[in-house]
Amino acid sequence: VGAAVRELNLAPRLLFAMQGEALTLQSALLVHCLLQGREVQVRDLVESGVLMATHSVLEEAVQAAAGHADFAMLDAALGVAEEALTQQVEEQGAQTADSGRSQALLLDLGPLAQALPLLADLCAPLADAHLPPLLDRAATCCEHLVCLWSHCRPIQTSG
Repeated sequence: VGAAVRELNLAPRLLFAMQGEALTLQSALLVHCLLQGREVQVRDLVESGVLMATHSVLEEAVQAAAGHADFAMLDAALGVAEEALTQQVEEQGAQTADSGRSQALLLDLGPLAQALPLLADLCAPLADAHLPPLLDRAATCCEHLVCLWSHCRPIQTSG
């Protein structure tokens, strides 16, 4: 599939088709595959609105009662978030300890850079629902965000 996507230059077209759309289970799985295959970059997902839609799924899951959450959709959204965050952490590790670069990597995440409270709020309900794979994904996302944020220095403002 990756070769066909590459040959036909489908990735940008697929992201364009997703612009302004809510994240569905199928679109989340497709985006996850595109990310894993490095057919798209994280910043492409911000520009297409996919990471905003992913953030919305996380918000909805936090607002939903544990018994009423769509766990399949949450799993797919966490998969997108985990892969995007993993790639940003890998890129940060490949760079020198440059806080400016870390801030740029966080900016590339769009709304996902601010998702730590949502992800933390998901952990208890996921544990209560006995869903270790989803809990593991949420915890991994938390770890990656902490790693990215820990390399950023506060921006100094003149007073």
